[in-house]
Amino acid sequence: MRGIRSLLLGIFMSLSFTSFGQSDTVFLVGQSRHYGDSVVLRWNATNAYSFADVYGNTIVVQRKNNTNEGFETLAKTKGTPSEIWGITQNTKDNTLILAAASIYQLPALVNASGASVAEQLQNDETANFYWSNISLAADLRPAVANFCNLRFCDLQPLKNQESVYRIYVETNKKVSDTLYFILPGNTFQKETPAPIYAIEDEKSVELKWKADRKYSAYYVQKSKQKEIGFFNLNDHPIAVPANKENPVLYYKDSVTNYQPAYYRLLGIDMFGDASDFGEPLLAQGRDRTPPPMPMGLKVTENRDKSLTLHWQATEKAYGELGLAIGLKHNSEEEYKVLTNKLLPVSQTHYTFNVLPGQNDYYLLLQLFDTAGNGSKAEAFYQLVDSMPPAKPTGLMAIVDKQGVVKITWQLNTEKDLDGYLIYFANSAKAEKSGIVNRPLFDTIYHDTLSLKMLNKEVYYQIQAVDKRFNRSPLSELVKVMRPDTLKPTSPLIRSYVVTDSIIQLRWVPSSSVDVVKHELYRVQISSGQIRKITIEKDTLYTDREVQPGEKYSYYFTATDESENTSLPSNELSLQTFKKSFISKPINLKATYEPQAKVVKLQWDNLDKDTKKIVIYKGFRKDAVGVSPIQINKDKKSANDANIQSNTTYYYAIKIYLQNGEQTQLSDPIEVVIGGE
Repeated sequence: MRGIRSLLLGIFMSLSFTSFGQSDTVFLVGQSRHYGDSVVLRWNATNAYSFADVYGNTIVVQRKNNTNEGFETLAKTKGTPSEIWGITQNTKDNTLILAAASIYQLPALVNASGASVAEQLQNDETANFYWSNISLAADLRPAVANFCNLRFCDLQPLKNQESVYRIYVETNKKVSDTLYFILPGNTFQKETPAPIYAIEDEKSVELKWKADRKYSAYYVQKSKQKEIGFFNLNDHPIAVPANKENPVLYYKDSVTNYQPAYYRLLGIDMFGDASDFGEPLLAQGRDRTPPPMPMGLKVTENRDKSLTLHWQATEKAYGELGLAIGLKHNSEEEYKVLTNKLLPVSQTHYTFNVLPGQNDYYLLLQLFDTAGNGSKAEAFYQLVDSMPPAKPTGLMAIVDKQGVVKITWQLNTEKDLDGYLIYFANSAKAEKSGIVNRPLFDTIYHDTLSLKMLNKEVYYQIQAVDKRFNRSPLSELVKVMRPDTLKPTSPLIRSYVVTDSIIQLRWVPSSSVDVVKHELYRVQISSGQIRKITIEKDTLYTDREVQPGEKYSYYFTATDESENTSLPSNELSLQTFKKSFISKPINLKATYEPQAKVVKLQWDNLDKDTKKIVIYKGFRKDAVGVSPIQINKDKKSANDANIQSNTTYYYAIKIYLQNGEQTQLSDPIEVVIGGE
């Protein structure tokens, strides 16, 4: 024998009918019951295939007391063929017939091998269905349990001794579980089933109760008297489902209304024993059919500020008792009763006064019968209202750096207020667009602004709306500034001049309108030193802090009012010339001649071969650039007629020789041009 399986408490119908298919082991579960003068052992297999082995082979039943070392064999049982169960054409026991038919069909299924997986699964499902029928019949009928080799009764149990029983299947083809039974300490006592509850409905009583898994099935019994005369309502027992936890069972009894009867349950357990009887429940069918709905319901408004509800007369043909009227002012509210008592069925109208400030009237007319059933008709009336709500006040708007705008305002006091419409615009004079086009009943709203728009100002305005769609005047405008997260466009280095002592740069500023400054970054290549120069307006810069023959790298950035910084401009790498200056100074003179309206420039020429002479001009001393004045290389003077009144100019000069030498740029000379 292989292994010892512990006792499984509970009924066999609680087993899960999952197919195990063919197996080399016969699996067993069971229970025992002590009746005092006898002991009954009940067992079953755990699936249809193991049951076929139990039914088709011998069960060995053995017993051992506390004084014996070994087990003695009490019996060897075997299943009885269904052909000799004594079933005839006159047999009325449907449980016995169903079990016999299932026993007859089962062997062909458990011994068959499906041609495909789907067919084998279908065979398994059908085999377990037959096995469930057999298991239920064995629970309800001890004779069926005996026929199916699932029961043994010891009519001579050992008295005053603790006994242990065991069973196993005697087979050479498979291994069988050995199932041990330890007798309970007390003899069997019947228990009372769970209480039943009744739903009294039209011409029916529906009974329900929580199933107890100690029972395999139930019978529902009925009587006109509380103590006697009970009979079974159901010919077939109501089985406890095997695949549900805490199942609730139902039985519906068709009855005549208002004829009370008593109901009780009878449970049948796996040993075929019936439960005790619970307290009978009195129930009856009741009239649940409402009377015909009142017809022709309508509302009229009277000159004296009252409303009249009209309806057609009701015939007293269905046990009608009276009428009731309900009123509410909001569709989501509960109706409140207008009448202190039921109105006569013959009444066809009802008048009541309107309430100040209330324009909406939802009316309910109910007709009740003597059984408490009611039918209803509803009507809605709205008083004429052309008065708009007051202008909203207290509008405020706050925006954060992420562009989320919090809009708040004060709540209007009108009782018929339906909500607020919210409008938006990019300009105070522009037409407003609705961002909340259905009334919003709140005093706070969050809007999200796009951070990619260029316009800075955003305006909000709200309007109150009542339930008649009357609109208030628009509130005051409120303005917020859109957060600026866009980077300015980058500047562009346009040209440059390089000498041994200066590097001069010209650039195109950022095209963004909100730029407040440009910054020039100079990197000295040899040392890696970075210098930052802030430039607000000029587009010309002369770097005089350079060394001859040194390499430098330059780039610009732009910064706007919101401190957003552009991407760097194009980077320019330059190297100053090696120093080759002539130490001899140049005596540049610059004077303004009002009569000729020119600035006259004079200088001392060099005694060497001159290659070219370059005049520098600018509006600042540190920002002079190459001037377009054309000068002959042999001249010692020149005139600048490209001047403007009330302007200050600075002039400097540099001379280049044929041998590559050059003078240093002369110190800029200031010339003030007066007004005309």
